[in-house]
Amino acid sequence: MKKNFQYLNVQNIKVNVKTFGNFGKFNIPELSPVKIGRGGGLGNKRAFTLVELLVVIAIIGVLIALLLPAVQAAREAARRMQCSNNMKQIGIALHNYHDTYDSLPAAINYTGTATSAATSNPYWAWQTSIAPFLELQSLYDTLEVRTKTLASVVTEIKDETTQGNIWYEIVKKPLPAFRCPSDDGNNLNTTRDFGSGTPFLQKSTKPLGTANYILSQGLHFATIDWSLSPFYNKGAPHGVFYANSWHNFNAVTDGTSNTLALSERDTKHEATIWFGGSQVNDQAYGGIRSIGRTHIELNLAIENNDLGQVTTTNGQKGFSSRHSGGANFLYVDGSVHFIPNTINSVVNSTIWTSADGIKDLTTAGVYQCLAERDDGRAVSP
Repeated sequence: MKKNFQYLNVQNIKVNVKTFGNFGKFNIPELSPVKIGRGGGLGNKRAFTLVELLVVIAIIGVLIALLLPAVQAAREAARRMQCSNNMKQIGIALHNYHDTYDSLPAAINYTGTATSAATSNPYWAWQTSIAPFLELQSLYDTLEVRTKTLASVVTEIKDETTQGNIWYEIVKKPLPAFRCPSDDGNNLNTTRDFGSGTPFLQKSTKPLGTANYILSQGLHFATIDWSLSPFYNKGAPHGVFYANSWHNFNAVTDGTSNTLALSERDTKHEATIWFGGSQVNDQAYGGIRSIGRTHIELNLAIENNDLGQVTTTNGQKGFSSRHSGGANFLYVDGSVHFIPNTINSVVNSTIWTSADGIKDLTTAGVYQCLAERDDGRAVSP
């Protein structure tokens, strides 16, 4: 095989070009000289001026400013949808409970005697009642809900027994099923002690897992008359859930699609916990209220203290959320609707007083009537 070599000088650079056999010689075009700019750069390209750079940065900043609210709105829409899905799962669990026991769970499973002191002791709440229907059977079994009173569980937690420490590890953790994803508040509810009787858990030493979802007690709270059974007088709530309520769907004469079952309360309004409550004659809260009522304005304005929480008890008794402009509500039929802050809401002493209970609902607002199961005013938001 004959080998041919040709050398091409381009600005003092030698290029070795080989050809083989019958392929002939490579034809290499003449290369023009490379221009070297001042400062060693290639070509005569001009750099950005400071003004041009600032204009570009300003345009990028404007685009980000326009895009960021849209991104945040999309994220909040996703969180609100997740909250709605949480409520739907709770609604399914409530219906499954009803199918199994022919009644809805009570807000508080009060097992005390007819003495006012007993009302302040802790009792299992509705969340533990429906836990097996939310795929939380193992938690339900570990807490021994069927065989132990919550007072005995709290006693062991307070005394820090071996079993009590196991139980505390469970109850101090928030459960995603009862937590609104839009609420970025503390996962430990450190706002109030749990229970006001004996025993009780102090917020400073035994804070409990935060929850956001609370049942609807109706327009107002209940008062106790121990000579009656089940201890409620004419001030008894007309909502679906309260201590020892145990209503079935037949009791919801306004229609299950027109009656509130559950909503939310954010951590700025003290939220709640997920496994128990106590004070039976009022809000069933035990320091931390686990049910709410609609004579309190939806998303009551927060009067900030050092912790950014409400400084009056009213906000801790109603419904509130971190969703913009309103809150999600679960209806008794299992549907979930977003109710805006602008819903018609009217409550005054001509409608209800703590001494007389319901007096006249004819002038009550839509928001108030939605919480009543049997007021004869089947309204929708």
